[in-house]
Order: sequence, then C-alpha cells, then structure tokens
Amino acid sequence: DKYGSLPLHWLAMSRGNMHRTVPDRALDAFLLGNEATLTVKDNYNMLALENALTYKHTKIVAKLIDRIVKYATHLKEHRPDKFSDLFQTYCSLPKVLERFCEEWKDLAQTDFGGGNLPLHLICNGQGTCNQQSLEFITKLAPSTIAERNDDGQTPLHCLLQRHAANVPCVKALISACPKVVYIQDSKGQLPLHLACKVKEESSALYWTLVNLVHSQGLGGVHQADRCGTTPLVLACQRCAEESYGDDPLALTSLYEMIISDPAQF
Repeated sequence: DKYGSLPLHWLAMSRGNMHRTVPDRALDAFLLGNEATLTVKDNYNMLALENALTYKHTKIVAKLIDRIVKYATHLKEHRPDKFSDLFQTYCSLPKVLERFCEEWKDLAQTDFGGGNLPLHLICNGQGTCNQQSLEFITKLAPSTIAERNDDGQTPLHCLLQRHAANVPCVKALISACPKVVYIQDSKGQLPLHLACKVKEESSALYWTLVNLVHSQGLGGVHQADRCGTTPLVLACQRCAEESYGDDPLALTSLYEMIISDPAQF
C-alpha cells in the first residue's frame, strides 16, 4: 500500500482480537511461497515482526519467529548467501538472535563475509545497535569482541563508526574486554580515532570519549595512526570543519582530560 506495508505488516499491527485468534493457517496463507516477505520493510523501515513486537502481539511474534527460523534453515542449506542476508536483517532482534544461536551452536563464530562475525554485524547495523543482542553475543562468545575483520576492525571500531553516541553499548564492549581499546585497525587507528571523527553533536558522545580515554589512558589521545594523525588532531579538525555552536564536544572533552592531568604530557 502507500505506506509500503504488505498484508503481513497489517496483520502484525492488527488491533482488537484478531491477533489473539489468528490461526496458523492464516499466517501460512500469507507466507506460502512468499517467505521472502519476512525480510520486507515498510516505509518506516519496520519489519512485520517489529510491528508485532511494538504492538505486543505475543502470539504473532512467536509464530513469525518460528517461520523465520524455518525459512533460515532452508536458506542455510540451499542458499547460504541469502541466509547471510536474512541473518543481517534479524541479528539486532534479540528474540530471533537467541533462536538462531540455539539452532546453530557455532553461529557466533561464523564469518558472514569480509571477516565480519555476528558481533561486527550487530555493531555495524543500519538501525540502532541493540544492547540486548550485543550482550547476548558477548556472553556467548566473549573472544569475538577482540576479533578483527578484513579491515582490521573490531566490533568496537564498527560500533563507533555507526553508533558512537551509544554509551551503554560502548561501555558493555569495553567492560567485557578492556584490551579492545588498544587494538588498531588496518589504518593504524584506535577506536578513539574513530570516536573523534564522529560528526555528531550529542552529550552522549562526551561520555563515549570519557569511557575510551579513561580505559586506555590519556596517552591514547596522542597515539598516531599510519598517516601520523592523532585522535586529538582529528577532534580539532572535526570541530573546525563543522559548526557546533558553543559545545564542540569531542575537542572539549579531550581538552578537559588533558588539562586535568598535564603531568602525563
């Protein structure tokens, strides 16, 4: 329709008693030969399952997850490339992620292309990084926090590129694996380099930087990448290029940290 919704989306959003009484055969009718509709998003970037979760239609949620897992099983056996696409679509939804990991015990260690493990995909997702999904995978496979993809990036690098102001997820990764703040990517960049390049005005970004710098120590702000650029220089460049009014957070936060303990320099 004009909202980009399929009948499956409307079923998932249905009010009243419909979602309580819809039989399995109704969903089967929607999905028969059209399982690919499970991955279709409407104009609001919502999957049918996300609609069902939003409206708390627990019965439809359970049915949709069962069918997603069944469809994923078929794809994994016959179309591995499509299975990868399906996984990337749903890995940010904790309920689906948990079911996938129950079905395939080694999934958390699976390379989905480019050296990207599930944790990389969760941190690099198009939408908001889901903290529950992130913490589930880090507990299931803690060693993957420090794994690097083909670009040398850890999940923390990926997170800071996409969702630098997501303080809870940043803290969760650092707490679970403190050494991750010292890992450089193929360009010689620390996670701190990426955080200082973020073009985002948000008070949360300040706390992201606080967590990164305090975990690594103040010396990290002067550690150069392969181009000889330090995080502090990147922060200055970012603030010079963008108009941030009276609150250039990246530069301000680093400056405050430096002057708080100048003896280290």
